[in-house]
Amino acid sequence: IGRSLLSQAVHELHALGRNEISLWVLSQNRRGVTFYEAFGFRRVQGSEKLFELGGHQVEEICLRLQNDASQVAPPE
Repeated sequence: IGRSLLSQAVHELHALGRNEISLWVLSQNRRGVTFYEAFGFRRVQGSEKLFELGGHQVEEICLRLQNDASQVAPPE
């Protein structure tokens, strides 16, 4: 389901002329980072940020996709 939703979003954004998509994910969320990287998102070097979540410092990173919708599987 997640891949289908992301694919649809990428195609919709491409149709709206958005050629670059950025998102933030917790750096310790290996499963999330792997999911987005498998989709074609790449880490933005130097984007790491710390913030407080539930009384703990956590790190997030920015991932970016150059949105060429022709390289993404069409939504189902």
